[in-house]
Amino acid sequence: MEQLRIEGDMVAKVVGALRRSTLFGKLEDAMLKQVAAACQLVTCEANEVIVKEGTPSDSYFLILSGEAAVVGKDVTTEKIVELARLEAFTGLGEMGLLLGQPRTATVLATERMLL
Repeated sequence: MEQLRIEGDMVAKVVGALRRSTLFGKLEDAMLKQVAAACQLVTCEANEVIVKEGTPSDSYFLILSGEAAVVGKDVTTEKIVELARLEAFTGLGEMGLLLGQPRTATVLATERMLL
């Protein structure tokens, strides 16, 4: 993952994404701008691991562009299977972060992403 600065037109894009998210969508614009100022942008490439099951939950990600797959082990076949698909304006990592628990699944970028 590569970190980018939030500046220029990107500030409005981040605020807009926060406004559309379920976690932050009810906040007023002034608060959304404060949240955006505390954020960091990251990019990742296709097949890159965003979060790994069992690792500490130390961050929350909001997808600005791209898609990701939530993957886990099928208990009957022991094969890795896709459990869900995440799209733009979907957040990931909030439960472990809020509950102080390790990541419950692995999330992989299925294409180039901006988070």
